[in-house]
Amino acid sequence: MTLQIFLTSEAETLLREHAAEAGVQPPSLPAESSNVRSVARRGRNQRPIHKRFLESGTTEDELIEELEQAKDEIRAERRARQA
Repeated sequence: MTLQIFLTSEAETLLREHAAEAGVQPPSLPAESSNVRSVARRGRNQRPIHKRFLESGTTEDELIEELEQAKDEIRAERRARQA
């Protein structure tokens, strides 16, 4: 089956970037992704977060540790409320 879709230049750029990250050709990416629209939305939403992360100077390992700690704290608070 052939499917033709029309993308904005921004969506096409994001599609190409995500395809490169996934190691596939852009036409194959929709088959790898459950929703083409989510690919563009995900890229658009992550840009400011990624930029802040890069500017922070935090390493990936430090970020992972911080997120794990926050997750553990949230779970502990939830358990305390339920008790």
